[in-house]
Amino acid sequence: MRFTRYPKSESYQITPRKLAAARRAVQRQKDRYPLFPELVTHNTPEERLDSIATHRTRWWQTMRDRQARQWRRARKASRDLPRGPKAAITRYWQVCGYPGDPVYLLSIIHEHKARRVCFWHVMAELRRIRLNGLHGRGGTSRPRPIQIGDPAVHLPGRSWRSRAAARQTTHSQTYRKNSAVPNN
Repeated sequence: MRFTRYPKSESYQITPRKLAAARRAVQRQKDRYPLFPELVTHNTPEERLDSIATHRTRWWQTMRDRQARQWRRARKASRDLPRGPKAAITRYWQVCGYPGDPVYLLSIIHEHKARRVCFWHVMAELRRIRLNGLHGRGGTSRPRPIQIGDPAVHLPGRSWRSRAAARQTTHSQTYRKNSAVPNN
């Protein structure tokens, strides 16, 4: 399954500029609470920079853990799909232009479960476009990745909502034709 690895945190480098900024921040905090020294969180610039480095490392690890949880959730959702839609969604995920992020995979799975998109139709349209593109260009170039909402691509019957809207329009037109009230 295609994915983008979440970056690891880099070590926090203490530079002269950061040290000078930490000195100013510590002094500003001491000046702000001259009568209440217990409210001062950092007594030295080095202590402040160590606190920043610790917080940054903890934050990065929290984000990496969150990303891993999202991937586990996406893989579980993918495993829980029926065999046919799972194959279509997995194939679409391999060829689509979305970033390899679990949020995008989860949104594709949600679109399928909410019946917004039928990925069998999407994959059939992709195959048709690729075959037409290869025959039209001599088979030398690959077409660009296709997104779901791409205005250049018409995906006929891709969702049950569009089919329901078409039926509703047809029904209202039929009602107007058979109605005794003239249309003005």
